[in-house]
Formats: sequence, structure tokens, C-alpha cells
Amino acid sequence: MARFFHFSGIDTPTSNVAKEGVSKERNDVFTKCVNDCVELLELMAMHMLKTNVEAKALRAQLNKDGHVDAFLTADSDAFLFGANCVIKCLRPNSKEPFECYNISDIEAGLGLKRKHLIAISLLFGNDHDLNGVQGIGLNKALRFVREFSEDEIFDKLYEIGKDNVLLFQGEIECANDFIPGSDEISPKP
Repeated sequence: MARFFHFSGIDTPTSNVAKEGVSKERNDVFTKCVNDCVELLELMAMHMLKTNVEAKALRAQLNKDGHVDAFLTADSDAFLFGANCVIKCLRPNSKEPFECYNISDIEAGLGLKRKHLIAISLLFGNDHDLNGVQGIGLNKALRFVREFSEDEIFDKLYEIGKDNVLLFQGEIECANDFIPGSDEISPKP
């Protein structure tokens, strides 16, 4: 539940309490470091935004709405938050100083829309749930999402959770076959 509040940006009365396993001193040191960085950026007349939600979500929204052309992150899940253009892997002394990814290229190359990518991350795992669904690897998640349109995919995932739907006409025939099955690229037991 705390994770939900943290990433949704909802303020809770316990938001100033140190997180489990993190000392108050460590939080204080981090807060001082952030404040020092903010002061430095202000002295350099740099624009900045403060948010109560995950920064990546805000940057993705700014990118999606056209306020910024792209943003820098090492995480590919920025596209799940709605980003259109992500810059990764800065290499200043190289012929190719960075990698740039566009959602339009991903959609054209893989035939997947944003909701499909979200479904894959829920099945396979992501930054906030490293395990995903037991027995579901990348290949199986990809085969599954390709069976449904962007408008259908979330409903189908919901039906899987309810365990009452025929999922595939071929290899995977029902929710019970889908969830516990093995997958050739599954890091999960």
C-alpha cells in the first residue's frame, strides 16, 4: 500500500517517516544533498520542477505533451509512463554520443502500443515488481499481448486475474495453462 501512495503522489501523514531499513541519518544526508543540488541549479538559472510523484512519470508527461523534446534516463519503462522520446547511454567521447529511442519506432518495429508494453511489464516484471507472474518470460508475454488489441489488453489481463477466460486458440488455451507454464526466457522459477 505504501508503494501505491509513494508513486501516485498522494501525501500521507507518514510521508516524513524514514522508510523501513533506511536510517533517519541517511534520509537527512540525502535531503541535504538534494537541497544543495537545487541551490546550485538555481544559481545557474536552470529551470526545475518539484514533484510528489515519480520524476520519470512527470518527465514522460512533459515529453508527451510537447514541453520537452526528449529526456535522459537509463530506464526503458519511461515509455510506460507515456514518453515519446528517450535518450539513453550518454557517451560524450564517441562517434555516437547517445542512444535515442522513439515510441513511434517501437510501435512500428514491434507492432506494440503503450498498453501492450504496460501489459508485458506486468506479466514479465518491471522496476516496481521484479518478479512479474511466475512462469511468464519475455517471449510468452510478447506472444500473449500480440493476441489482443490495445483496447482489449487490460480487460484480458483482468480476466486472467479472475481465472475465467479462454486466452489463446493455440499453444496456450486457458488462464490455468498460461500462468504456471514455463517460458524459455523466464528468469522466474
